[in-house]
Amino acid sequence: MPLLELAPPTDVEPLAKALAELENLHWLVLTSANAVRAFSDALAWAGRALPPSVRVASVGPATSDAVRELLGIEPGMEPP
Repeated sequence: MPLLELAPPTDVEPLAKALAELENLHWLVLTSANAVRAFSDALAWAGRALPPSVRVASVGPATSDAVRELLGIEPGMEPP
């Protein structure tokens, strides 16, 4: 029996605002492969790319693999 359901946000306005301000970030921390997938989907939805100035930290090897596969970049940090 699943205890967790993954679904897109019902209100996309906060997501759209956050994506519009990506250039203001220094780091983006992604904590799971699901988070990477959701972020990648959001970028595609908004017709945006991750700005080259934003570094990505990923938590765990599966998340790092997803960053490489879905975002096409090497994570700048993977904490132990």
